[in-house]
Amino acid sequence: MLGGGNFHAHYYIQLAPPLAVLAGVGVARVLDRRAGLVAGVAAGLAVWSLAATVPLWFDSPAAQARAVFPNDAHLQYDGDIVRYVRAHTRPGQRIFVMWAAANVYYLADRPPAVRYMWYRNIQAIPGALGEVHRALASPHRPALVVGEQPAASLDPGGETTRLLRQHYRLGTVIHGVPIYARR
Repeated sequence: MLGGGNFHAHYYIQLAPPLAVLAGVGVARVLDRRAGLVAGVAAGLAVWSLAATVPLWFDSPAAQARAVFPNDAHLQYDGDIVRYVRAHTRPGQRIFVMWAAANVYYLADRPPAVRYMWYRNIQAIPGALGEVHRALASPHRPALVVGEQPAASLDPGGETTRLLRQHYRLGTVIHGVPIYARR
C-alpha cells in the first residue's frame, strides 16, 4: 500500500484496524503516564471524529455514498442496478459487470461470469480479456452484462463490442448504465 499501486482512496479504510490498535496502545500509555495535554488532544480528536460521522448515520445509503465517496458516482446508483439485476435473473445465474463495480455481484447475490472483477485485473493480467471474450461467446454466457464502463475502454480492438452485438440486446439503461440481456 505504501509503495503505491492501483488504489482508490477508499482502499485506505483497510488501515483503520491496525491504526485503531495502535491508537489503543497510545491511549493506554497516555492513561498510564497521565499526560493531560496528550489526553486532551486525543479526546478532542475523538469528539471531532464523532461530530463528523454521526450525521452520516441518519442519511440514506445514497447520501452516505455521495458524502464519503463523491468521486465514485456509481455507488450512488448501484442500488437501482442491483434491483434490476435481481429482478431479471435467478439466484445462481452468472452476470458480468463490465469492467468494474464488483459490489454489484455481492449486493445482487449473483456470481461473476469471469474471475476478474476489476478493471485493472482485466487490463494487466495476461489472458484476462480473452477469458471475458470466451465467457461472452459461450453457450453458458452471462444472463446480463452491466456496462459500468464502455466496452472500448478496455478493449479498443472491438471484440467485446462485437460479442455484445452478436449475443446480447439492450435490456435497459439505468442512470446512463446500459444493461444487456442475453438473446
